[in-house]
Amino acid sequence: MNYRPDIQGLRAIAVLMVMLFHFNPAWLPGGFVGVDVFLVLSGYLIVSILLNKKHQPGYHPVSTLRGFYVSRLKRIAPAYFAMLVVVSLLAAVLFLPADLATYKQGLKQAAWFNSNHYFAGFGD
Repeated sequence: MNYRPDIQGLRAIAVLMVMLFHFNPAWLPGGFVGVDVFLVLSGYLIVSILLNKKHQPGYHPVSTLRGFYVSRLKRIAPAYFAMLVVVSLLAAVLFLPADLATYKQGLKQAAWFNSNHYFAGFGD
């Protein structure tokens, strides 16, 4: 599949919409829609990549999916763990001891990519 700068540009706009919404919801009241736009575009790209692989010689579904997820992990994990380290250093300096204890529990879950499930139990 060829690189699609138009789709990457739309994804960037979607991310900026969400960032503006989080910074000040009054500036862009519907900015949360950027999450949906980003996910739809990402889904389109992922399906396009997988369908392109399907038409290549030597296609095997299991090895294709394994390769797909390994490549995503190699791309995302370094930045993810670097972010966890930076945020943890800031938390160690800025948080009160009780808050730091709560943060550590969330950090343990985040390290295993399980934070959504963990935080879902916190209520609304």
